[in-house]
Amino acid sequence: MITHLKSRHPEQHQEFLKSKKEKMPAKTHQQPLLQSFDKARKYSSDHPKVKDLNDKIIEFIALDNQPFSVVEDVGFRRLMMHLEPRYAMPSRRYFSDVALPELQSVVASQIEKLLAGACHISFTTDIWTSSVSPVSMLSLTAQWIDEDFTLKKAVLHSQECSGSHTAAAIASAFESMFGKWKIERERVHVVLRDNARNMAKAMMEFGVTSLPCMAHSLQLAVNDGVLSQRSVADVVAVGRRIIGHFKHSQLAYSRLADVQKELGIARDLLLKVLDDMSGIADASTEDPLEKRTRTGSLLDMYDEILEENVMFEEQDKTASASQVISYLAEPTIPRNHSPLEYWKCNQARFPALALAARKYLCAPCTSVDSERLFSVASDVMDEKRNRMDGEKAEMLIFLKKNLPLVLKK
Repeated sequence: MITHLKSRHPEQHQEFLKSKKEKMPAKTHQQPLLQSFDKARKYSSDHPKVKDLNDKIIEFIALDNQPFSVVEDVGFRRLMMHLEPRYAMPSRRYFSDVALPELQSVVASQIEKLLAGACHISFTTDIWTSSVSPVSMLSLTAQWIDEDFTLKKAVLHSQECSGSHTAAAIASAFESMFGKWKIERERVHVVLRDNARNMAKAMMEFGVTSLPCMAHSLQLAVNDGVLSQRSVADVVAVGRRIIGHFKHSQLAYSRLADVQKELGIARDLLLKVLDDMSGIADASTEDPLEKRTRTGSLLDMYDEILEENVMFEEQDKTASASQVISYLAEPTIPRNHSPLEYWKCNQARFPALALAARKYLCAPCTSVDSERLFSVASDVMDEKRNRMDGEKAEMLIFLKKNLPLVLKK
């Protein structure tokens, strides 16, 4: 048929050849045989791609509180095989004994550089005991203000604190921790701690200024003041019994949830009506100044202090004294404005006062940073990893808190 078209119908033959050519698949470049074998061959252990993947896996373990055994899980290994078939997954021992210390060393060097530029540093510390393993940890977090008046925070230690927690033992631990980071006592502004006597005595023996956590002291005062009243203690006891009943009875809990849903709408409407009525009554019957004075809150006292207009006479002609007088003549910034932003904009005008501001504004008012650190510690040393030694746990906690500070965005 094709021969007949070619000899008798040349035009139709040309159209046939053209259509046949369009339907034929494009020729593909055949890869050399050696190149095909190379694609199936695993990377060597010193290949840059392997190093990069190992770094990302240990970051994944540290940031997401993953166990080292995740590298042996079938699903994770299948995922890595799909993403990079030439990557040979190292053992869990490699990640725990080699990759983890290497990453901790890199991050620690970055934190050390940041600390070297701090003229004054404040700290928080506390002792935590694990509920799933016989391990106690001593925390040390740092807080400082850099030259641009940016508040910086870092976790320095959550090291194992074995033996008796005496003042001498804690002071010795602080000597070791501060020596490791090359932090002189002259740069220590204050250490926030709890009210335990051993901790207060340890700071005194170590030779640094320390203060109790304000929130902890306030909680102790309020707790003692409230629970010392018999009526309050009885109410708390009754409340605990009620809560215990609903926690131990699923049927009662379900019925309570249904009742709450039914009463929720009516309660919200009632509260809205009461708020509206209260606002009308306050606006019509009370003087705002009298209402503020009666509350007796710390913020109201602060407002009263700001309203006082005290004139200071110039008694000293030194540069520092002139800066103080000019600073006191400045209008007070609103309470919701950041003092760090103020000093960032005005440190050139008040250089001597700016140094003092960097020192005193770096002090935290509570030891919350250490409390949050122990929340991370409880996630790291959970029931699945209750046999982890304190050194590896400290490295994981250190990376969990500090790795985000040095990672490239």
